[in-house]
Amino acid sequence: MKLEFSEVLPGFKILLRKEGLSVSENIIYRNFNILLSIAFLDVLVFLFLLKDLEPSWPFKLCVAELVIFVVLMILHARGYMVFARYAVFLVTLCVQSMASIIHGKSEGFDYLFFAIGLLPMLFFQRAAHYASLFFISMATMLSVHYVYSITDPILSLGPYILYWNMFFTGTIIFLMMYIFKSGYERTQKKLLDQNNMISQQKEEIEVINNNLEQIIVDRTAKIKDHEQRITKFTFINEHRVRSPLARIMGLLNLIDLESNKAKTLEDYLPILKSNAEELNNMLKEVSDTLNEINIEKKK
Repeated sequence: MKLEFSEVLPGFKILLRKEGLSVSENIIYRNFNILLSIAFLDVLVFLFLLKDLEPSWPFKLCVAELVIFVVLMILHARGYMVFARYAVFLVTLCVQSMASIIHGKSEGFDYLFFAIGLLPMLFFQRAAHYASLFFISMATMLSVHYVYSITDPILSLGPYILYWNMFFTGTIIFLMMYIFKSGYERTQKKLLDQNNMISQQKEEIEVINNNLEQIIVDRTAKIKDHEQRITKFTFINEHRVRSPLARIMGLLNLIDLESNKAKTLEDYLPILKSNAEELNNMLKEVSDTLNEINIEKKK
């Protein structure tokens, strides 16, 4: 069965971002997975160096370390983040202690104790977690150096391992400082943006306070004007509109009472027309007044 890249990609994405975490928590989550991946590659390098070496138990030890790292990475992705992170550092301490004692001081495995002691501060919120790992790391380093003084190395890997361990330790510490610096800069930028927003809001409030009296005067004038328009509309509706309408209705009643309706209609038609025009003008005035009120409301 052929595995498509699109099917593998979601598995990699979960190492960079996890649903349900905040932005800052996701950054820590991603950085830890990157660190664990770097440690994984470091172990792969040693697997390559130890594959033909006798005895074979150092090679098997590296294989076991890889398996443990994979398991802890899965647990970390599944949400057991504090446990997985703490376990990774403890496992790394144990492995580095064994490597230091087996290969001796000249191999440089003990340099990593400094990185292991400092790195947890980037990945734990509780002081008890990173402080305990720091003290465990320092105590382990002192113990290893004591063992150096009473025993000889069991297996030497050559001078290049020292250079690799120095480079690897320096890289880890550099990445740690870079991550810390990036986080600090992000925090500073966020604070600066918040300060700018607060300053802008403060300026807006000051402008409003300075113009508050004029704003009240303008709004009061608008309210009074609105009330006058409503009063005008009420007057037109109650008096000026009803007057021509009442006259028209009265004329219609007179026409209805007359016996000669044709002659009566001919006499009253000009009067009806005049009152109808007056009523039409009044209705137009009412319409204009209502339109003005609606326009004022929209403003």
